[in-house]
Amino acid sequence: MNFRAMLTSQIDSSRATAYWACLLFLLYSVVSVQAHAETIITEATYLMGDSETPTFAEAVVLRKAKQTALREAASHVERFAKTGNLDLTGEEVQAIAGGSLQVEILERKRKLEADGLRFFVKIKALVTTDKMEALASRIKVKSLMQEYKKLQGDYESLTTEVDTLKESLGTHPPSAPEREAVQDRLREQEKALTNIQKRESTFYARLLTGKDLHAKVEQQLADERDRAQKKKLSASMVFEEIAQRGHEIIVGEPEVKARLEDKGQADLYFPVSITGNAAIRSRIKEALASAGGELNNATYRKFEQRLENLWFVLELLLKNGGTRVCYVPRHLTKFQPDGEFVSMEEGQSKWRIRMTVPIPIIKEIVSVRGRFMEEMPGSACGVARNE
Repeated sequence: MNFRAMLTSQIDSSRATAYWACLLFLLYSVVSVQAHAETIITEATYLMGDSETPTFAEAVVLRKAKQTALREAASHVERFAKTGNLDLTGEEVQAIAGGSLQVEILERKRKLEADGLRFFVKIKALVTTDKMEALASRIKVKSLMQEYKKLQGDYESLTTEVDTLKESLGTHPPSAPEREAVQDRLREQEKALTNIQKRESTFYARLLTGKDLHAKVEQQLADERDRAQKKKLSASMVFEEIAQRGHEIIVGEPEVKARLEDKGQADLYFPVSITGNAAIRSRIKEALASAGGELNNATYRKFEQRLENLWFVLELLLKNGGTRVCYVPRHLTKFQPDGEFVSMEEGQSKWRIRMTVPIPIIKEIVSVRGRFMEEMPGSACGVARNE
């Protein structure tokens, strides 16, 4: 091999070596960027108020520390987004930052101070970039961002209300009824915080695993089950309202008729007037609205059958605590199914209801009442229109 050929060979070999060295460096750099992680240390304190539990205070102080870490993590996400040419809004950056954080509690302390029990927490938050591109793609799903915004809004509303309630406690003396109402409301907010935290955990689990479509289907099924349950409950509640409070019933003084051939029996004829309760009609509309404006066929049929088996019962209360009852074998209720839900008949209906009792029982009668029941106790009453 001559000198020129040898030199050319050496140059080509050097170039190849430099090429592979450069390529390995670039690959290492990419891997380093992808596997980059940043550690954030934050602290927070929280003064536990009246009617708050230590569990609630721990949850609040931990969230405060996480929020501080999230602000720093968001800056890290923004830098990564610019490097990778990712088009993200401020809220999307915040959501991705939350999904990228891995939190470890380093220290927890409680200290009794003059104004109450103060909670302290110190955390280490690790924000990684290895899944950031995937998270940036998933967060573009409209339903996910709507859920994230709802979570943040709920957190903000809860925090504002808790602060307001805690301030108002100082304006009421310990024995004031208003103070007890505020304390009850604070306890409700503790339950609300637990609920929001569960929803937040579910949200980030979906964001990290990418099971958005599956979760959406599951949510739709859950919503459908919830709507079906509400319809059943609404129909059931409406029936109970109709049966227990749906009518204004007035039972007048009876007319007594006794004959020798009746063998110690007497007929008591009670004048009864029945009017539909207008307030119940409003509740029916509210119940139908909560059921989504309609009932499914099975629920409606069951409701219809229950109404058909709602009977007027006349009941005599006796001195010894006993009763004598009879049911009217025709429908006297002012409420009827109308093909959509239920309608109420206007006006007052008047009836003459007969109950046959042993003559000695008459002097034992203390009072009489009429009501509607989903059963037919005793024997049948006689009934006729009382014009």
